[in-house]
Amino acid sequence: EAPVAGAPWVKEYGTIRGRTEDGMKVDLSVAVTISLGYDPQGTAIERQGDLKSPPPMSKAQSDSLISLWKRHGHDADTGFAALWNAVDIIMKSISRDVSSRYVASNFYQKRSEVSKALLTRMQRELVAYDITVHTVDVIGIGLPERYYGEIQATEIAKQEREAAEHERVTKLTEAQTALL
Repeated sequence: EAPVAGAPWVKEYGTIRGRTEDGMKVDLSVAVTISLGYDPQGTAIERQGDLKSPPPMSKAQSDSLISLWKRHGHDADTGFAALWNAVDIIMKSISRDVSSRYVASNFYQKRSEVSKALLTRMQRELVAYDITVHTVDVIGIGLPERYYGEIQATEIAKQEREAAEHERVTKLTEAQTALL
């Protein structure tokens, strides 16, 4: 179901398969909040307030909706279906492209950076379709099963280094205290 004109709408993309920079397979799940009609201020979410009716529109968004309708609304069944198909293809393509810029070992640590990169690219690309992209959230990251063992081993080694450093600092403090 398509969103109400001007009102934010969340579209979830389940498994988008791609590859990381180091060639690992990765499955991303992404949630994107969009509005029909391009609003350069991107403030439709903040103006929403009452969920029972669409938020008031800016002049720019109103003009953008008119443009959108002229291009796609003449045949509501096929025109908007073609628009949504194009948006889906763009979203998936951008997700694959962005995922290829990160190594698998950094995906979890850089999740918010990945989301920001997705947001920036999607905002730039969907302006041409008179769509405002408000937020992009990576809601799931799937790596090959064997890779999770490596991630866990890395985390355990990190915790062991931190524990050793804490023990070293504690002994140093005790030694300095004994000298006083």
